[in-house]
Amino acid sequence: MVLHAAAATSGLAVLGMTFGLRPAAPELLVALLAIAVVCELSETWLASGIRFNATLAVAVMALALSGPIAAFAVLLLPDVAMWALRRDEHLWRTGTLANVGAYAWAAIAGAGVLAVADVHGPALAGMPALVSAGLALAAVNFAVGPAIYAPLQLGVPARHMPGELAAALPAVLVMAAGAAATTALTVPLGVFALGGFAFVTLVPASALTLLARARPVAELDVIGATALFAAAIADVQRLDRAARRRLQRAAALMGQCPDPHDRLLRSLPAPGRTHEDFEIALVAAHADERWNGSGAPAGVGGTVIPPLSRVLTVAHAWARLTAQGTAELSHTEALLDLHAQTGSAFDPATVAAAAHVVERDARLAPVPTAQPRIHAWPGSRALRAWAAPRLLALAHAAR
Repeated sequence: MVLHAAAATSGLAVLGMTFGLRPAAPELLVALLAIAVVCELSETWLASGIRFNATLAVAVMALALSGPIAAFAVLLLPDVAMWALRRDEHLWRTGTLANVGAYAWAAIAGAGVLAVADVHGPALAGMPALVSAGLALAAVNFAVGPAIYAPLQLGVPARHMPGELAAALPAVLVMAAGAAATTALTVPLGVFALGGFAFVTLVPASALTLLARARPVAELDVIGATALFAAAIADVQRLDRAARRRLQRAAALMGQCPDPHDRLLRSLPAPGRTHEDFEIALVAAHADERWNGSGAPAGVGGTVIPPLSRVLTVAHAWARLTAQGTAELSHTEALLDLHAQTGSAFDPATVAAAAHVVERDARLAPVPTAQPRIHAWPGSRALRAWAAPRLLALAHAAR
C-alpha cells in the first residue's frame, strides 16, 4: 500500500502543480466522461485479474482536447461511478490508490509526449503524436498500477506482467489510433464526432459483454431449466426449429402434468386436440422412460423411446440437479451424475450432447452454474457455428 500511496500522492502533486485544464467545448467533456463510464460496463479481464477496457481511448481524446487533468478525470470517474452503483467494497483501498497513482502518472506521460511533439489541441497533423501519447499513457498506467499491484496484492508472478502488457498492446494501438482520428474529427464535427467512436468502440464491446454475461441456472425453476437445457441439447443435435418448439411445449406439459400416465392420456385423440398436441403429449409422456426399459409409462427402452423424449429425459434430470430448489450443483457435477447413469437411464448420445453444451458455453461464461446461451443467439445454426468461436475469441482475447 505504501508504494501505491506514494505513486498516487506524487502523481497528483505533479499533475496539480504543472498542468492546467485547457478550455474545450463543455459538451465534448461531458460526452467523453459519459462514454468513459459506459466503457467500464463493457470491460474484459486479463488473466492476472486486471481490468481492460476502451477508457484509454477516451482518455487520449480528453488529453488532446483539455489536457492531462481531463484525461485523469476520464480515467478515474468510471471507478467512482461503479463504486457508487455497486457499493460492494470500500472506495479507499489499496486498489484505489494503485489506480489513482497509475492514472495520474499515465496522464502526465501522455501530456509529456504531446509537449515534446509540440501538439496542442485536436489538429489533424497531431495524429501520430496522439497515437504515441496513447501508447505512453497505456504503458505508464500499466507500469505504475497493475505491474505493481498484481504481484503484490494478487500473487501474480512478476515475470508474467510483461506478457500481459504485450498481449494488450495491439488493442491499445487500435484504440489509440481510433482516438486520434476521432479527436481530429472534432474540429469539423464537434461532439458528433464522438458518435462514430461510440458506435465502433462501445456497441461491439457492449454486445459481447451482454452475450457473455452469466446468469445462474438457479434463477430458474426445474421446468424452466428443463426447457432451457432441452433447447441447448437440441441445437447441438441439429434438430430443426419445429422440433425445438415441440420440446419447449413438452417441457411445459411436464410441469402441468407431473404423472407420465396422465401425459400419456393426453396423447390420445380428443375433440379440440391437434396433431401437434398429440405429438407434444407423446414426447412429454415418454420423458420418464429409461434407456434400459425400466421407466414409465410404457417401459420401453433404447431407440424405441422417441428421440425428443430422450432429449427431454436428460434435460429434466439435468435440471433436477441444478435448478432452483434442487441441490443446485454445478454443470460439471451434474454431468458426473448423468454420465454415471448413461446406458442405464439415459441415451449415451444425448448425454454427450449435454456435455458438449457445457463445454461450448463454458468458453463464453466460465461460471460453473451459468445458463447455456449460445443456442439462443440469433441467426441460423450455421451462422452461430461460424460466429461463436470468433465472438468468443473477441470477448475473451485478453483473458
